[in-house]
Amino acid sequence: MRKVMVPVLVLLLVAEITAAVVIVATQPEGFNAVFGGLGPERRQELPVQTFAVSQGAVLVVDDENGKVEVIGTPGATQVTIKATKVIHSFSDKGFDKVKFEATQNGSQVIVNAKQDGDLAGLFGNRVDVEISVPDYMATNISAGNGELSVRDLANSEARHRINSNNGSIRLNDLKAAYINVTNGNGSTRLENVTTSLRAENGNGSLRALNSTLNIERVKSNNGTVELTGQLQQVADGSIELGNGSLKLQLAQSDNVRFDITTGNGSINYHKSSSFLNRSDHHVVTNGSGPLIRVTSGNGSVTID
Repeated sequence: MRKVMVPVLVLLLVAEITAAVVIVATQPEGFNAVFGGLGPERRQELPVQTFAVSQGAVLVVDDENGKVEVIGTPGATQVTIKATKVIHSFSDKGFDKVKFEATQNGSQVIVNAKQDGDLAGLFGNRVDVEISVPDYMATNISAGNGELSVRDLANSEARHRINSNNGSIRLNDLKAAYINVTNGNGSTRLENVTTSLRAENGNGSLRALNSTLNIERVKSNNGTVELTGQLQQVADGSIELGNGSLKLQLAQSDNVRFDITTGNGSINYHKSSSFLNRSDHHVVTNGSGPLIRVTSGNGSVTID
């Protein structure tokens, strides 16, 4: 009896699979209606959009999946947005599942890009955005998955909030009153930046090179932190490392103090000063000025 039942079950299974294939094949988009990310790459450049702005304007970007590039332009009076939809599909109908919108609300220029369906981004569907702005604009940028870069902004009174869930962040040639940058998974690199800085990385290196900084809070859960340039500390600040080394090479005013503690790793302080030294704790006293508290769970701390 068992030998008869096995072939019957197999035949029934084959019949069910055949029926499912026929149903899918007769859909308007065939297999692509079910497996929306299986197919060659297709690109669709959207019409360029422009918005007139003035001092005090803010760029707001929320791109779930795609590359975001923001470029400051001296003397510009408008925001120019170039967007490209990228899908993997056997049909151009897949472009309809990738949404993009740019609008203006008062002093804000708002850019939104998102996918239909929770898994759309897994197949590489995305919106790449290049935005040219006056160099005085402030920004509030969020990228879900993709490279994010901002450069050539020169308003020393502007405030910037920049966030990426997964992807590299690059900030180059910026002057700002305040920058708050967070990255869940990916490297963060600032270069030639003058600002008061709050930065946090979940997983990946965090570097601010050739920059002039007031350190409010710098935190890395897992990754190297490197800060070089000039320190202009006006208030107490902190640097926190979970797992990774710190290299700090910042010329600083004479009255800045450091309190350095490590759980597992060496402390190397190479500047002349008076300090209390234990294997896991340095208190560097250079006066009564701002204090930078450095804590490391696992990794060396080097200050040159």
